[in-house]
Amino acid sequence: NLTINTTLDAADNADQDKFALMIRNPANDTNEEIGIGFRISATQDADSAPGGAITFERTDASSIGSLHFKTAPSSEVLTTRMTIDSTGNVGIGTSSPDTLLEISKDSADAEATLSTYHDTDATTSKLTLRKANGSEASPTKVNEPDVLGTISFQGYNDQSSTFEEGARISSIIAASPSDASGDMASAIHFWTAPSASATVAKRMSIMHSGNVGIGTA
Repeated sequence: NLTINTTLDAADNADQDKFALMIRNPANDTNEEIGIGFRISATQDADSAPGGAITFERTDASSIGSLHFKTAPSSEVLTTRMTIDSTGNVGIGTSSPDTLLEISKDSADAEATLSTYHDTDATTSKLTLRKANGSEASPTKVNEPDVLGTISFQGYNDQSSTFEEGARISSIIAASPSDASGDMASAIHFWTAPSASATVAKRMSIMHSGNVGIGTA
């Protein structure tokens, strides 16, 4: 057993001596990795590969880089499963995530599952998209026509070498909330891109009144 006691304040983050454990690599090169390996086996030779690992990869100067979480699907073959890059983006199945969270899969569905097990009828799996003005520390109320959430459907175009939007579902504030609670009048809009275009156009709307418009908001 190894016990390490220390106190680390936010102001100490730049001071190596304040960390209870530091793993250093003196190599001054990008793409260098250093980390911790895990192996459970009767064979514990020095050249035996780990079954799992957490590594840090330097991707830029001043020890800027990415943290990788790895497991081995077969003997002695470590594969990166999750990455936290230097900007804070998290990638599952990719080591170069484009957004705060990206899930990627080659040659199979990239599927995320939310599962709920409970005998109460109202208990359910739930996906929530939230919006506030201000900041996380000091949120303020939303106003018309703030967008509450968007689901974007995109496809890769090799002519532009990027993902282009083909359809969208979005919800917006239809009327600014009053100062009373329980007031969040909203609308849902459905968008698609026409032929030879990657610019989506609004096709159908469900207004806060319940009216449905096709070709009109």
